[in-house]
Amino acid sequence: MARSGRPAVPEAFAGRPRPLVVAHRGSSAAAPENTMAAFRRALRERADLLETDLHLTRDDVFVCLHDATLLRTGGVPAAAADLTFAALRRHPVACGRREFEAERVPALEELLEILPADVGLLLELKTDRFLEPAVGRRLGDLLRAAGAADRTAVLSFEFERCRAVRREVPEVRAGYVTNTGGLPPAGGAQMGGAERA
Repeated sequence: MARSGRPAVPEAFAGRPRPLVVAHRGSSAAAPENTMAAFRRALRERADLLETDLHLTRDDVFVCLHDATLLRTGGVPAAAADLTFAALRRHPVACGRREFEAERVPALEELLEILPADVGLLLELKTDRFLEPAVGRRLGDLLRAAGAADRTAVLSFEFERCRAVRREVPEVRAGYVTNTGGLPPAGGAQMGGAERA
């Protein structure tokens, strides 16, 4: 039991052998990262959780994309935040692999449509737009409509993004991503609903 009073691991994962298998950006070794091909492959490989990165387009669609631009994955220097979803979808994100030229940046809604009830979701919040209450509410509405809110965790290098989303969607878990080994400052930092000691 976590300090928040709820199980540390969502009910959907209770009794599963550990460690849980996380498909980082989908099965990104087998298919271009954060594409439907990568997510479908990860599900066929029986991943316990799918991890993806979230940005918003100019018309406020949640999209699965690691970088702010399409340069690395699609060879286009355009930023997701500057494009409508329709404009973003004009560009393949095959990561230079011809067999995946049909792949486009998916909307989070597309991923949720194929997410089985026993698979969890890790969402890395890549932009400060997630500090906006309305954005958190919309994300929560989408997750709840798909029946996925209680098996989702939001992650970020900027923990305030997670905190802001959890204010609007308290049933999601939160995680702090760090490459320095440090944790958010003590003194009231909320991690997954529990006060840090």
